[in-house]
Amino acid sequence: MRQWRWPAVAAILITLLAGCAGLPSGSAPVASETHFGDESREVAALLDYHRRVAGMVAADQLREYQISLAGFEHHPGEFQRLRLALLLSLPRVPWHDDARALQLADTVAAAPLDRVSPRRDLALVLQKFLSERLAQAEELRKADEAGQKLRAQLADRQRQVRDEQRKAEELEQKLNALRDIDRRLPRSPRR
Repeated sequence: MRQWRWPAVAAILITLLAGCAGLPSGSAPVASETHFGDESREVAALLDYHRRVAGMVAADQLREYQISLAGFEHHPGEFQRLRLALLLSLPRVPWHDDARALQLADTVAAAPLDRVSPRRDLALVLQKFLSERLAQAEELRKADEAGQKLRAQLADRQRQVRDEQRKAEELEQKLNALRDIDRRLPRSPRR
């Protein structure tokens, strides 16, 4: 499976959103065009924010996560959902939670299909990325379980082999003891 790279995804999204922001929206009112442009800038800011937080030291990342979590709890709008989803998707942080990030992205992506929205587009990209990462994690978990099962079976087989070797050694010792007894027994003369 191909892994998504955030810088590449961010660059593509920013380019698409910047290009789309200048396109006429047909019969839509001017306020909608402004809203679309505002959302495009928000999405670009979110992607830039994610890039900056990913490069921060752990203490600063934690502070940003706590601020974002508090912002989401006070105002759980689309922007805050996406911001929190991006922070939850950061690798190698204690609060990393792809499943929760996917739930947040799902909520934003559930907007009506006929509504053009850069936030929704970002949520769809996040959905795809997080779904693939969760699927990979599930595959790794299953592979790890299979590996553990195989190791347990191998250990069981090794134990069985040791038991069989021990039994064979015991039987060989008994056979040798019987041979010794047989050699010591007086032989009757042959006729």
